[in-house]
Amino acid sequence: MKKYILVLILVVIVVAGALVWWFFMRGDGVENNPNQNTPTSTAPNVNPEEKSSVINQEPTAAYFPDESGEIIVINQNGKINKISENGVEIISEEEVKDLVGATFSYDGKKILASLGDKNNPTTSVFDLKQKSWRPLKDVSWPASWSPADYRLAYFTNTKTGQSLQTIDLGNIKATPKKIIDTNSADLIPNWVYPTTIILEEKSSAYTATSIWAVDLRNNTISAVMRDRLGLQGEWDKLNKYGIISANNNTITERLSLIDLSGKVLRKFNFLTLPEKCAFETENTTSTQAARTDKLIYCAIPRGGQKLGTKILPDDYWQGAVFTNDEILKIDLQLGNVVLIKMPEKGSFDVTNMNVKNEFLYFINRLDGLLHRVSTI
Repeated sequence: MKKYILVLILVVIVVAGALVWWFFMRGDGVENNPNQNTPTSTAPNVNPEEKSSVINQEPTAAYFPDESGEIIVINQNGKINKISENGVEIISEEEVKDLVGATFSYDGKKILASLGDKNNPTTSVFDLKQKSWRPLKDVSWPASWSPADYRLAYFTNTKTGQSLQTIDLGNIKATPKKIIDTNSADLIPNWVYPTTIILEEKSSAYTATSIWAVDLRNNTISAVMRDRLGLQGEWDKLNKYGIISANNNTITERLSLIDLSGKVLRKFNFLTLPEKCAFETENTTSTQAARTDKLIYCAIPRGGQKLGTKILPDDYWQGAVFTNDEILKIDLQLGNVVLIKMPEKGSFDVTNMNVKNEFLYFINRLDGLLHRVSTI
């Protein structure tokens, strides 16, 4: 009898152990760094079956898809290429040491890059027509291109805070122009509309921050959202609204759609980071009439409810957590939601999303590669 009891106890232990293993090891869309000792900028390791969506075989820092279907890319090593149906055309083979970040002008003809020490970087601009770099002594990083011309918005330090400046890189003789002075010392500019620059304080779950809007017609500043933990936003460059997230007692709230006054236009029932979303305005023609569809694409971690247990955005930015995403296409007017078809194999931590010509482009944070999938 005792033998049977011992056997039964062993069976119960084994089954319980298996259930515990299944609970903790099953996929939930939120992952720790797959290799804590290897940065995501290292050489990619992609299975051949997964390459159907990869359009740049080198780790990508930034990219620009144009109306013709060509894509300009600057790799993490600073090399610049043009990708088209005809293959890869080398624009610049010059490597850039310690590339901190890069961003394209509104038409993709110029690239602003930050180089060197992350705490004290230098900036340079690459002209695709001249195929040459030009150092910029006056411009600090981060900076933001105008959505309509070659002006840049950036900050310089003052004794009491920061001064928002602009400079026109389309005019070689141009000098910096001061817009406003602020008491804040950690603001990031985002020139989303021709007459409006959004300013965001660097977000953290531990510090209350604000979002401001600067009106360039009269150089005035107004609050969009004030004193929220973990506050961050992503903005539609055609329509004057954005998508934000924030924390409430360290619990990350679901996304909200707001206008420039901070009014909540809509709340969403999913949780992700605003930087994993992109807006699109699409003109369509039906059998009844032509209409303009206002769309938003968001990368949602599979099992995304568990993302709410993380400290956001800090854990994500510091590489303490990675996600395995699927992408939703949401019609903001009709409310329709469509799941974008992704490659069957592979995991995708979606960043730097852009929509152009019925394709959705993104950089996969897990391998650094540029991907493209159809939106239809």
